[in-house]
Amino acid sequence: MHLMPDANAIAKVAESIGAHIGQEEAAQYRPYLLDLLRLVDQFMQERTVTSPPPMLFPDRGPGYRPGLAEDPYRAWLWKCDVGGTDAGLLAGKRVSFKDHISVARIPQVFTTQAMEGFIPEVDATVVTRVLAAGGNVVGKHVMNGFVGDYGSPVNPHNPAHVPVDPRQDPVRRSRRVRWTSRLVATRAVPCGSRRPTAASLA
Repeated sequence: MHLMPDANAIAKVAESIGAHIGQEEAAQYRPYLLDLLRLVDQFMQERTVTSPPPMLFPDRGPGYRPGLAEDPYRAWLWKCDVGGTDAGLLAGKRVSFKDHISVARIPQVFTTQAMEGFIPEVDATVVTRVLAAGGNVVGKHVMNGFVGDYGSPVNPHNPAHVPVDPRQDPVRRSRRVRWTSRLVATRAVPCGSRRPTAASLA
């Protein structure tokens, strides 16, 4: 069971991330927070052991994290080379995925230092389908930590640089030029998946 914070603890945590709330307001938030913690605990207790699905395209190496010389716009989190079938709708196309989409044997950290060292054992369904259609997965690209969208592209790995003008303020441009768009705009890849239901195309 998770520790249940009191109003004082909630206010202190809020202050540590720049949100200043008083004891009264923290007390109002507390019931909702406790409900969420109970649901998380219930989920953790109910997890079952299941066998991972078979990896249909196992031929792949560990990849690497590129440096600034190779990635001047700081859009890549990890580069790899995972090939699928030789024919299909995406045959010959290079595809990248945002870091919340699992690619087996390739690090997945949700662009946060808290997840450093995690390597998934399975491909997400969308990855398997891209490989089955002939696509070549060439990397994982940066996102906001834990998929958070707070109006800023800041993350602990790669501060944003804008392809059009790298001198411009990244926060001001954050909602118009994301990491996926940077890779497509600079022709690093012709297709990059931002989420399971959307993609940037060139």
